[in-house]
Amino acid sequence: MYIFGSEPGDGGKPVNAFPCYICKKMIINAGLDRVICSTADGEFLVFRIEDWATAWREGDILDDTHQYG
Repeated sequence: MYIFGSEPGDGGKPVNAFPCYICKKMIINAGLDRVICSTADGEFLVFRIEDWATAWREGDILDDTHQYG
């Protein structure tokens, strides 16, 4: 899954496009392998969904370092 975000308008400035906590849970349940998110500096970060699921099972929390908002 690719998640991309930018400010409104033509040629909008890129923004961090990370899923929120609830969206992460839905992505895990969808059975996806990885998510690629855009960042404000124009780069992309790749997250393995198995890492999110493992963190959730072990600590009852998902990675909150990279999230929306």
